[in-house]
Amino acid sequence: MKKFAFINQTTGEISNIAANALDTFRSDGAVEDDLLVKEIPLETDDWSFMQTNYWRNDQWNTREASPGADYIWTNYAWAIDTERLWVTIRNTRDIKLGLSDWTQVPDSPLSAEKKTEWATYRAALRNVPTANASVQSYDAVNWPTEPS
Repeated sequence: MKKFAFINQTTGEISNIAANALDTFRSDGAVEDDLLVKEIPLETDDWSFMQTNYWRNDQWNTREASPGADYIWTNYAWAIDTERLWVTIRNTRDIKLGLSDWTQVPDSPLSAEKKTEWATYRAALRNVPTANASVQSYDAVNWPTEPS
């Protein structure tokens, strides 16, 4: 049995790893669906290998694992994917808004003062994209503090 990595020939990034019980099915250096096929050791931990290796100049090179879910491998380096980052930020913001919807309904058990605090918090949540327009990581987002 052999194990093969399928490599994007433009970026050097591994898109998949597969074992081949029939050693004649694939061969080292072949190209399948525009992906370069390279044999890797059987004992390799697939996920770890995919995260910390890339193919360039006809050899394996090592890299740090992705710094976060909002990064892509481009030009042989990790780069923030700002579109993906903002999808993540907006999704988190929308969840926080949804979890606080109950505070604004007419029959909410909150006092008028607390409803106002929650309304101010919700306005700050809606303003998160504008207030954080220059952030380059999810951890850098300045989230408003939820009222107690």
